[in-house]
Amino acid sequence: MHSLTVTFGTPAEYTMLLRYGADYLTLHRSWKHVYVGGELVTDHLITEFHQRLGHYCPKITIAYGPTEAGGVVCTRSLPGNEDSTMEGNVGKPFPNTALYIIDDELNLLPSGFSGEICVGGGVVGLGYLDISMAEGKFIDNPFASADYRARGWTQTSPSLWRSCSSLVP
Repeated sequence: MHSLTVTFGTPAEYTMLLRYGADYLTLHRSWKHVYVGGELVTDHLITEFHQRLGHYCPKITIAYGPTEAGGVVCTRSLPGNEDSTMEGNVGKPFPNTALYIIDDELNLLPSGFSGEICVGGGVVGLGYLDISMAEGKFIDNPFASADYRARGWTQTSPSLWRSCSSLVP
């Protein structure tokens, strides 16, 4: 028999698992880590993990990554029994990943201003199979090194860049 140690899912999936399967989940003593993303992670969900699983609650990491990046670009692990997520805060970017918040004219915005999230670096995909979908999604990165510029970057969804360098999509 194999042991469950790490899971990846959306808040909706974990809400369903906690609501209808919490008793079963506490039997998986090997469950050590939860990655949650793809939707807004609320304080309510984190509280549900702690209340329903108690001592058997795995470590929770909030993850963010747009489709154009092909995977997760930043994470934030919640220490211990922390019930507050700073709702929407998904942490800091991975190495070889650049995150920028820009305005409508592609100007960098300072901390605390809302704008468009732009992801650059090796994580950015090369485009879509349907080239018409890529228009405006993969643009040259004027803030990057020559190596990053060769890769391009992608625009995703409106966001807020916090002064603590944590991303809130």
